[in-house]
Amino acid sequence: MASKERLYELWMLYFTKKDVAYLQQWLETFVASFEKIIDANTLEPRRPEESSSEIPLLPREVLVLLSTQLWHSALQLSGQEKQSAAAHPLLLIKFLIIICRNMENIDPDRTPGFVFETIKLLSFCMAQLKKQPEDQEQLASVVLHGLLLLESLFDPYQTWRRQLAGEEVSLLERSKYKFSPLPLPEELPAFFHESLQDSERLPELLRLRLVHLLGAVISGSKKNGLASITPVAVNDLMHMLTSWCEHGAPEHKDPQLLWMTLKSLTTMIHLLHASSLDQRQVDIRTVLESYFRLLNWDRLPSSQGEGQGGHWEDNLITLRTHMLNAIPEMLNCADRPVLQAIFLNNNCFEHILRLVQNSKLYESSVYRPDGEGAFDLTTHLLTEIDVDQVLVLSRPATSTAGRPAGDTP
Repeated sequence: MASKERLYELWMLYFTKKDVAYLQQWLETFVASFEKIIDANTLEPRRPEESSSEIPLLPREVLVLLSTQLWHSALQLSGQEKQSAAAHPLLLIKFLIIICRNMENIDPDRTPGFVFETIKLLSFCMAQLKKQPEDQEQLASVVLHGLLLLESLFDPYQTWRRQLAGEEVSLLERSKYKFSPLPLPEELPAFFHESLQDSERLPELLRLRLVHLLGAVISGSKKNGLASITPVAVNDLMHMLTSWCEHGAPEHKDPQLLWMTLKSLTTMIHLLHASSLDQRQVDIRTVLESYFRLLNWDRLPSSQGEGQGGHWEDNLITLRTHMLNAIPEMLNCADRPVLQAIFLNNNCFEHILRLVQNSKLYESSVYRPDGEGAFDLTTHLLTEIDVDQVLVLSRPATSTAGRPAGDTP
């Protein structure tokens, strides 16, 4: 680890000479000392106290200065400042990730300026990545680390990651937390919506991390979660599911994005269920209506060319399998009977029966008894523990009116 004397020397050189080259060296030296605690390539949980005791408490003026540097750096990256003397944005983001590991560095009474600058920077990088430039590595790295920075601010105790890993985070434990997540700025939900539009043009890893950050915001605190659960956010997640199904061959797709999106929807439903009507911006029934409508979605996308239907059908099997698996998880919450009643009142069984009626059953040869073919799908769906063993395959012969053959108007 670099000596405190060297860091102090570089800072004083920058302070007296106002030469950004010394600031760059100071940042590089600082980040090199702590970079081992930054791991943007994993979603495994870590405890916030890990390595945080070594991270120094900085004067607030330093963070203000670096927020300004991040602003200039973003302008330089976007070409709005041709000769701006600013440190590289990735280096600044890494520095802020390290500093925010010690929550004492964050002013609890106001949102730090670097949060707004980070959101602006990420918005620009996302827009550039959607243009699919040849060299995406630098932009993608800035986005990956920027999303990690925001996660650490809005879910500082890794509640979302720990839940994804199967850990139960009790209300008693939450009540003992020393620090609170930052209040949700209105710019962040707008960033989610903007980024998730045409998200199929983004690398799938970044799409996954976008949904992951949304889940972290929802799980980090009840107030922020309810502020982020809007009709627009629900529609964006539903669109994420449909776009995953529509684009690409199944052998080239990672179902982890489906799993993460459904986990976020499940967390939305649980938080809405635990809140009063006047706290919600969207009702549980609205979420369920969109969910079951998608579950019975059976139209071949107009963008699919001749011969692409097989890929779409295979993707649809995976989508429906994950959606069916998610229903028991949605019902696995406190006050389950009340939520079950909401599902029943929302005609969930009718939707599932419609899916059964409009489907054919194909079972893997691993599970098919010798000499048996198709069998009663309703019984199998109600008795089979592992939905992955039951593939619901809808191969609609679409009529000119857009309905599967055999459906009545």
